[in-house]
Amino acid sequence: MNATESTMARILSLFILALLPLFVQAQLRFTAQIPSHGEVNGQLRVQFTLNGAEGEGFTPPKFNDFEVLAGPSVSSFSNTRIENGRTFSQSSTTYTYILSPRHKGALTIGAASVRVGGKNLRTAASTVVVNGEAKAPKNNSGGYARSAPAPSTIQSSGSKIAPRDLYFSADLNKKVVYEQEAVMLTYRYHAREGIALAQ
Repeated sequence: MNATESTMARILSLFILALLPLFVQAQLRFTAQIPSHGEVNGQLRVQFTLNGAEGEGFTPPKFNDFEVLAGPSVSSFSNTRIENGRTFSQSSTTYTYILSPRHKGALTIGAASVRVGGKNLRTAASTVVVNGEAKAPKNNSGGYARSAPAPSTIQSSGSKIAPRDLYFSADLNKKVVYEQEAVMLTYRYHAREGIALAQ
């Protein structure tokens, strides 16, 4: 390799190293999935998802205008694959709440936050437009009664959990492979809705 080629190789290496933090930043996202509409006494599934890293110190927003029926239920996804000697990893963590709006109006759900590598990430605040009261099933007297969450849905603090309430699963993307062929092994972490995990 002559001097010119060596210089070009060094410039290319520096360019790639300069772009690497931008690539990592592009993969790191903390987002909220919140319905835009709801009904008084109805149920809303609200999720906060961190993609691209493992976070700590998750802090939910204040749900002042909502009753928290369940949550946080925490689920994690991790995927690692090896191709031609290179390792590629993906991960995500989702925090799920089941909320019930207390009254009508344009209700705001503020930002959630989580720490990643000493940096705080925040979701955007969202507005839920809440209309009239959700219909409940009729009771024996012919009137309507608000349906309460089933006791099996919400796990009380400190109680025991069944094996199917919290478990891991592993999946391969191929059943037949050849020597040196890349395969993808995916681990999934499952928590039943209503199971609250402390960090």
